[in-house]
Amino acid sequence: MAPCALTVDSLNPKVLALADHLGNAAIARRAQCIQNEIETKPGSHPFDEIIYCNLSNPQSMGQQPNTFFREVLALCDYPHLLERSETNSLFSSDAIAKARKILDLFPWRTTGGYSHCQGTEGLRDVIAAGITSRDGFHCNAEDIFLTDGSAPPVPYYLDESRGWGVRMSDLKQQLDGARSKGVNVRGLLVINPGNPTGHVLVEANQREIVEFCRKESLVLLADEVEDESYTSYQAERNGILSTFSRCAEAMVCALNRLEGVTCCKAEGAMFVFPSVRLPKKAIASAEEQNTEPDVFYALRLLENTGIVVVPGTWYMAFQMHNPAK
Repeated sequence: MAPCALTVDSLNPKVLALADHLGNAAIARRAQCIQNEIETKPGSHPFDEIIYCNLSNPQSMGQQPNTFFREVLALCDYPHLLERSETNSLFSSDAIAKARKILDLFPWRTTGGYSHCQGTEGLRDVIAAGITSRDGFHCNAEDIFLTDGSAPPVPYYLDESRGWGVRMSDLKQQLDGARSKGVNVRGLLVINPGNPTGHVLVEANQREIVEFCRKESLVLLADEVEDESYTSYQAERNGILSTFSRCAEAMVCALNRLEGVTCCKAEGAMFVFPSVRLPKKAIASAEEQNTEPDVFYALRLLENTGIVVVPGTWYMAFQMHNPAK
């Protein structure tokens, strides 16, 4: 018997979801096609460039990376530079000192190799000392695991009317539902500021989440983003943050001036998550094409303006294709 052919229909849904995540599905593919058409057939579209607003990476849009971090990374990844005399004129002295200090934490003073299953011991020691100093409570390096965080999640929902806050009743419902299906939920991951909403959880909501995790025996994981080189580092950092703030404010204001569009203020991130109320005819057209209304809108937006955005339903679809462990 001939071997069965591998088709889209026979692929594991998780693979398909990953493909959508990496390529942003039809919208990103269409954007690439239009980009090629603009380059090979000038004037073929009512715009002359594609604006990729679907990427939460400002450096892909031209923002320069922070110099200090890149210097340290370069020296750690190619430590032979530290033995060359010209390095002292190319790199800042504190970046060189930091790279030497980091490399001393690695066996054979090199990065890129396999490490302990919990992560490099020296790095965990430094992290533990940092946590102890910051929080005033002793932290044991043996309790720290450095991981890529790729375990698939049980999704929970955010309430736009409450500034994208978390309702404990909904959190409890999602947890109980997962447990009823035999899922051993071990922890709760809170991304704050939120992605893609850009919101920041108020203190009261954060306290509710901490208490919820205590009662339910869940590990609380927080993904939060709020030296000669210090002056330049601060200047670069402040410049980036102020640019983010101005752009986010301008975007929110512009969106809220559009008919049928509302958007909450971006409090701590570079992206916003507007609510678009589509006309019934647009929804009907989307249904005729067997397409989600927001995907339909995003494709029309791309075709008419060259702006690439991510449909809100994509986030939900990606999560639902990744059942929790």
